[in-house]
Amino acid sequence: MTNQSSDSVKILRTAIEVENNGLVTFLKFARQTKDETGKNMFIQLAMDEHEHRLILEKQLNKLEEKLRRAEVKLEKKRAKATSNVAQRRERAPCKNRSYTRETDPIVSTLVGLTSVRVMRS
Repeated sequence: MTNQSSDSVKILRTAIEVENNGLVTFLKFARQTKDETGKNMFIQLAMDEHEHRLILEKQLNKLEEKLRRAEVKLEKKRAKATSNVAQRRERAPCKNRSYTRETDPIVSTLVGLTSVRVMRS
């Protein structure tokens, strides 16, 4: 998950929490209010908060599903790349160098490792 996506998820979750708090507060005020017009106003505000929460939850669900699909695609690409490297190594092994999955510069790049080490024979 990217930092931007992670931030978006956190922001949406915080916004949902804020809407929940508003809903609870407005219902509390509605119970405490004796005036019928005031009571109805607070109930309407609570209903608005509920609608806002539903909109935010829908957006959060869409974002999380998008992130799940992106993660699956990335895992498939990594698996395919690793498989391709292994197949190349089987066809024409390098005589001068000995690689492991962790030290192979191509695999290291593909799987996002930060340091690349080459072991020489």
